[in-house]
Amino acid sequence: MPGYSHLTRLERDQIADLTAQGFGVTAIARAIGRAPSTISRELRRNAHADGTYRPIFAEGSYRYRRQRAAILENDKALRSFVVDRLSEGWTPEQITGWLRRGIEIGLRARRSKDKITDKTHISQRPAAANDRAEPGHWEADLVICKRARPLLVLHERKTRLTVMTRLASKTAAETVAAITDILARLDPGLRRSMTFDNGGEFARHVLIRDAFAMATFGPGLEPVAAIGPHSATPTPLGRRAASRT
Repeated sequence: MPGYSHLTRLERDQIADLTAQGFGVTAIARAIGRAPSTISRELRRNAHADGTYRPIFAEGSYRYRRQRAAILENDKALRSFVVDRLSEGWTPEQITGWLRRGIEIGLRARRSKDKITDKTHISQRPAAANDRAEPGHWEADLVICKRARPLLVLHERKTRLTVMTRLASKTAAETVAAITDILARLDPGLRRSMTFDNGGEFARHVLIRDAFAMATFGPGLEPVAAIGPHSATPTPLGRRAASRT
């Protein structure tokens, strides 16, 4: 459709507020100046698994889906099947589950490959980050607990500031959405780099790098070692702590 533009973060905030107040699709569309079909599609595609609409999660889901769009663009039969099912009200999870049963001849679900790519090795992290000479260099970790939701932990190396938030799941989409929301609230001077381990939850780090012009670093494929006073290797504090619980 000529002139169409994707929803902004502000519009997603407005949708969440109006939805929480009980407004319907038509009323929300009128309030923010969008077509009802746009609002309906947004609520259908980007609502959380529990049925609620959360702007942070919705933004992350949108970014994640755009990055993976090439799969459908290159497979016309699969794209046609997915579009038809979505128009019938199927959820992405239902479509994936159906495809994995192998019933549709010639179609198959593409399993997630949340592997970290396009990363810069941690050995190339600047001395200012390793020596804690300037603020803005972060380390990210995800605490996995048996009886609680995953806990995302961001630690700033110089100031020792630690920011924590609970996630509903450990998917790459939700993780990048939460990190994006935290970083968006910070002064640009506090957004220089982020270091992460090899966990699949950080597979979409490129979105963070591009959105905030931040450098992103990660280790090689070998197991991550504990960090020492002068080591540049990140410590998976959360995973070690969780394993002791």
